[in-house]
Amino acid sequence: MWGVKTKTKLILALLMLAALATSAVADEVDDLILDLKYGQANVRANAACSLGSIGDPRAVDPLIAALKDG
Repeated sequence: MWGVKTKTKLILALLMLAALATSAVADEVDDLILDLKYGQANVRANAACSLGSIGDPRAVDPLIAALKDG
């Protein structure tokens, strides 16, 4: 079995990996929101689909705004 120190190190490593992954997704969401606002029609459509798939709540208002833009 693993000792307490080993378990603690593993938990900390997993938390660090989760934080890095969350940061990468956040950057991707920011980029997609910009694409949604300023991209060409096909880029905007792909950004909207990707934002819907990711499901980040920060994308809700930009998606609603994009619907109003036509």
